[in-house]
Amino acid sequence: MQFLKWLIFCVLTIFLEYSCTATLNTVEQQNQSNLYTPGSGFLHPEYVVYHNNDTSSQMLMRIFTDELLFNQANAENTMQAKIKIHYQLFDITTDAASRKIADSATIIRKFDKQNVKRIIVNALGFKARRGKTYSLRITTTDILRKTSIQNLITVNKTTRFSAQNFKVLLHPNDAPLFRGYLNGNEPLHIIANETSTKKLFIKYFKGNTPLPLPPFSVNNEPAFNFITDSLWVFDYNPNQAFLFTYNGLYFIQTDTTQSEGLLLANFGENYPKIKDASEMLKSLSYLATPDDVSKLQVSNNEKLTVDNFWLEHNNNTEMARELIRIYYTRMTYANQYFASYKEGWKTDRGMIYMLFGPPKYISKAATTETWEYYVPRDGTNLTINFIKNTTPYSENHYTMAHSEIYARYWQTAVDTWRNGKVFSIEE
Repeated sequence: MQFLKWLIFCVLTIFLEYSCTATLNTVEQQNQSNLYTPGSGFLHPEYVVYHNNDTSSQMLMRIFTDELLFNQANAENTMQAKIKIHYQLFDITTDAASRKIADSATIIRKFDKQNVKRIIVNALGFKARRGKTYSLRITTTDILRKTSIQNLITVNKTTRFSAQNFKVLLHPNDAPLFRGYLNGNEPLHIIANETSTKKLFIKYFKGNTPLPLPPFSVNNEPAFNFITDSLWVFDYNPNQAFLFTYNGLYFIQTDTTQSEGLLLANFGENYPKIKDASEMLKSLSYLATPDDVSKLQVSNNEKLTVDNFWLEHNNNTEMARELIRIYYTRMTYANQYFASYKEGWKTDRGMIYMLFGPPKYISKAATTETWEYYVPRDGTNLTINFIKNTTPYSENHYTMAHSEIYARYWQTAVDTWRNGKVFSIEE
């Protein structure tokens, strides 16, 4: 009898291990391109992680209910929607590819259309130990529509001073801030989880961040050097409201002997939208020749210079307007998706997104993101790998692995835009 119990236990153990491995492999191969494809019919939840103490953390998740499918096929015969949230927490402290699950859970929620708000915030607690780094894999499913979206979030619990040890709330309703950028007219409460916190140190950097290097460059992106232009020190008060009115970067710390802290960026009152002619002008650097650059730099009328650039490369005014619309729409989405310690359009992913368009296939791992484009004329896939940077200023900064093979694709993209056509590598 004991032998039979032991045999059953072994068989179940083997089955469960196989099931978990098979599930993980399937999940890793899932196409995640809908993360950066607006209007794709999928949910676009937003997340932020906050550490409560040395052993527990929480994920705050914002869902837009107008992206959900509602119907009356339920016992109450009312318009309802249902979502399933499944998360797995992987300990990647010593191995970025680790499949060791530290915590997991599945939650199902339903919403009545008559009572539901447009924005729902869910708080999900999970177990996470201080001194560890985790990868949090979240799969959110619209049960009625039968569609899922998945994302990976780094849970950085290595120290008590990193960004996830701060909770940022909008004043006066205390709604969580789900983005690293803000508008200067947004009052904020900054809450540190350390009960011994006495001071908040706010370092301000007003300088410009550089443009990314071309994808075929032999050089790598230089390390970002945060230069403190101003420093403010406040007695810690979680009820104090802050206004960060100046454009620039604000690095908030509770201990200046540490390198970690919370970075908040003010990229302008309209960000991520593009309404500033100066920003429109700067982004033309991706398409400009050396002669163009000289003209752009001495411009006295930035808006006119932008319009003339597009008209010079397309005599048809309507087509020029369409080029402008698509180019700067891509720039807006690049700002929204890829903002880090620099504007999203200035990052490697933003640059590729603007010129090549959104990829048709994306796979994400704990520290990498791979984009694939199908190239019809070659009958092949163009693969671009992005590697997550370890920096105290952002958990969303990736740099691409440069290669000379990208030179011809880049030149084709630039030439196509300059010849008055929207470039899509897959057409």
